[in-house]
Amino acid sequence: VFQLGEGGAGGTTPSAPGAEPTELVYNDILYSGEVLTLKVNGTSAYKIKLNSVGYYSSFSVFDKNDELVKTFKVKEGGSYQLSEAPIRIEIPPNTIDLEYERIRVKVYGPQGAEIEPIIREANIKVELSTSKNTLLLGEDELVAFVKIGNQGKGRAFDVSVAVPVPNNFELKAGIGTWTLNTLDAFTEMPVLVYVLEPKQIGTYVLGEVTVTYYDEAGEKDSIKSNKVEQIVVYNIPKLSVIGEAFNGTWGTYVHTQEKTVKLKFTISAEGKDPEYEFIKNATLQLSIPDSLDGETKLYVGDLKAGETKTLESDYAILKADNAIISAKLVYQDPLGNWHEENFENLAVVNSLPPAVETKEVKVYPEAEELPSYVNTTLANLDNESKIELAEALKNISVSYLPPETGINWWPIIAILFILVSAVLGYNYVDLKGKYDKALKELGRRKRRPGGIPKKEEAQVQKVEETETTETKEEQQL
Repeated sequence: VFQLGEGGAGGTTPSAPGAEPTELVYNDILYSGEVLTLKVNGTSAYKIKLNSVGYYSSFSVFDKNDELVKTFKVKEGGSYQLSEAPIRIEIPPNTIDLEYERIRVKVYGPQGAEIEPIIREANIKVELSTSKNTLLLGEDELVAFVKIGNQGKGRAFDVSVAVPVPNNFELKAGIGTWTLNTLDAFTEMPVLVYVLEPKQIGTYVLGEVTVTYYDEAGEKDSIKSNKVEQIVVYNIPKLSVIGEAFNGTWGTYVHTQEKTVKLKFTISAEGKDPEYEFIKNATLQLSIPDSLDGETKLYVGDLKAGETKTLESDYAILKADNAIISAKLVYQDPLGNWHEENFENLAVVNSLPPAVETKEVKVYPEAEELPSYVNTTLANLDNESKIELAEALKNISVSYLPPETGINWWPIIAILFILVSAVLGYNYVDLKGKYDKALKELGRRKRRPGGIPKKEEAQVQKVEETETTETKEEQQL
């Protein structure tokens, strides 16, 4: 048997014997099937059970001996006061939760009454997830999400959340610990987000998130989340490209007059661990001038750290040029993203002809042309220059002339001159001696004045004339 109450109107609300329900003793959530115990003066007097939740919610009241007093329904936004017991129940508007079969209930009782609290258990769930499980060192960051919810009927208080930071990761955004005063039943915390930056290649595990809280009984409890396994950090190895051309020997600069030239490209990957450092599907795209003709896209493929690949190809030289060869390496990183790296001025092929250097060179006439050349040159000079050049030519040519043929009179004349000089010298000495002797003889005789000179004087005079004549002949010689 039950009676319907609708906010004090349309139902029977007899007076309770001996007391009036004037004191609010309960104002909280009540789940379907739960029982409230009403105590008066510390002694259990009644029990109130919520049978069902709906637009009209059903209640039953029992006495201290668990005997049914009454069953009744209360409309949302209305109230009901029992006549058989000092109890009034009120349901505030818009408080029905059919999903979780609960409503907010206000219970009024007599003066000094109280409701024994219901200790409900919280059921905390924690879920850890990440934005991705593969990262590229230096480019990607790991974004972690922590989702925390209370799936129990009880509240959780002083909720604390601690998130892990793996080795070789650095916390870049967010904080390592969050707190929340109260987490109500069937509610969730806002999703917690934090960002980690990897510092080294390798495979890592993002450990458990730990949530600690206090339940409605004041007991401390904790729960851990799942782990995120296999977080892999990759890297792009340091790439290099060396270009060379061949014209007998390999070099970055070659000069050739051939019709073809061979080009070689060496692609290397430098790194620590080939398992985590590599590139995929690489091609070398060449940039060559129109003076060369050949393959411009060379397939490299996959290349791991520590590996080197060499590619060779022949190219036709279409015209003379100073051809500069550059290249672009196109590849995928370990995560599949495309990249490009440019390598300028890898090799130079110079097919230009050798440069012609003009120098002024003096051209001398041939041997048979010299006489006429000398004659013409002398004829065009002034007299002074002409004589000077002729003397110089004479001094040069005389040493190359052969000795003259026939009698050379000069030695003979010289000998004759010496002999004549000796004879004349002898005669001069002899005559001078005779002259000196005659003078001495003449000095002894005194010359007489007047008259014809003596015979001796005539002889002395004759001797003097003879000596004079000889002296003149010597001078002529």
